Order: sequence, then C-alpha cells, then structure tokens
Amino acid sequence: MPKKQKRDNAYYEERLKNEFPLVYADLKAGKHRTITEASVVAGIKTGRTRLHELKNAWQKASAQERLEFLGWLKTTSGTSLHSSPQPVFTKDNYLEPWAKKRIGDIMQSRGITARSIRDQIGIPAKDTSLESAFRGSRILKRSTRDKIEQWLLSQPPP
Repeated sequence: MPKKQKRDNAYYEERLKNEFPLVYADLKAGKHRTITEASVVAGIKTGRTRLHELKNAWQKASAQERLEFLGWLKTTSGTSLHSSPQPVFTKDNYLEPWAKKRIGDIMQSRGITARSIRDQIGIPAKDTSLESAFRGSRILKRSTRDKIEQWLLSQPPP
C-alpha cells in the first residue's frame, strides 16, 4: 500500500503554482494572506465555517465545559435544552451515581438493555465496557465517555 501523500503548505503552494497561476500570482503579490486562503479562492480547499469551528471546539471541550456552555446557551437562547445537573463522570472517570441511576431509569422505562444503548451510541458489540461502567467497575475510554455523555444529554427529562 503506497504511503499517503503529505498535504502541507508546500503541496498546496505547488498546486497553486501549476494549476492556478493567477491565484498564485495574487498570493505572491500579497492579495491573499496565506496559502490556505489562496487555496480556498482557487477551489482546492473549502473554507472552515463557524459550524466547523464550533464542532471542533465541542469535541475538545471537557464535560464540565460542555455543561457550562449548554447552561449559557439555555439562558441566552430561551430554548429548552436537556442538560444534566452535574458532570456525568467523576474526576477519576467513573460514572457518577446519579448518571447510573438515570441510565438505569431510562433502560427500565423503555424496556431496553445496555446492549441497546451500546448500539445507539455506536460502541462495537464486543465492547462490554459500558456494562462494566454501570456496575462501577470500569473506567471508560474518552471516546466512549463522550458518546455516553452526549446520549444522556440528548434524552428527554424524566
């Protein structure tokens, strides 16, 4: 399998020079501040939207930062967002007792199992870490914690 080509500034500058000489000339003349900006103008790359930036920031945010943001959003937009009253995981990355109870209540009221939740949030069938976390005997990977947190926040209030 061939090695994936490196797509750095040198690559895009070379493409601009060969395929879009007018845009490249504008870049050299200072009309475009960066190679990325010139690449967007040429159509080689797509520009990042505010939505891209928000999604990126959300994925990098901690559980506490997400909760604070949702609280801020609720107060500024007037929408009714379902947010948890406190962090879903302890500082040691175990499920908080209230979160275990809430997930248990959701499973009981809907007649679903942990396997159903696993399927909903996209955890592989062989991964039983979610069930272990409900019992309090397992620390979950960051990606799994994020999925559980997002799923829990998306559930309607009791």
